[in-house]
Amino acid sequence: MEQDLGSFIYVIFISTLCGFILGFEREIHNKPAGLKTITLVVIGSAVFTFVSIKGFNTTDESRVAAQIVSGIGFLGAGVILRSELKVIGLTTAATLWVAAAVGMLIGTGLVIYAIISTVVVFVIINLFRVFEAKLAGKYMVFEITIFLDNEDDLYIIRELVENLGMKVEKFEIDKSSAGIILKLKVVSLLVLFFDNFIKELKRKNIKYSL
Repeated sequence: MEQDLGSFIYVIFISTLCGFILGFEREIHNKPAGLKTITLVVIGSAVFTFVSIKGFNTTDESRVAAQIVSGIGFLGAGVILRSELKVIGLTTAATLWVAAAVGMLIGTGLVIYAIISTVVVFVIINLFRVFEAKLAGKYMVFEITIFLDNEDDLYIIRELVENLGMKVEKFEIDKSSAGIILKLKVVSLLVLFFDNFIKELKRKNIKYSL
């Protein structure tokens, strides 16, 4: 019993440490699931896994692992937000998913693997953020005002933006009895993509101003 207690305390300690590392980057960037949430996910999945191994000798431990995987999916879905033209929160949801995996590694005693995974994820999130920032600096920024007749046309604009590989940096929507005024600030790697966007607006008889 004392040996199990020592192992449990060790699991809690390592889980808290790994959760702190994974959640730190999300917290400083003010994401929906930050330091506390991700740390609790790591601890929770580790405890569930630990209990499944130590507490139920006659039970298939993999069943608990499967429930953790499905359960974290619901939690991840809660941090994904969809606006008119883009989806945000996918990185945070993915971080929660990985955090659960790290907790399961800790719960099964594969601590070294958990620490390696934590470090790799931390490096990827931060290194890729720097890479994206540098890459975005090479993008061209365009501002355009689009005049729409109804809300259904917003989906047309969104589809055009996505198909041409452009990214919406900022948008404003003003609604009135005359229609909808959509102000977009988009970034594009090539001028050609934005030119094609303009051509599609003309083809669909959608009014705009630059």
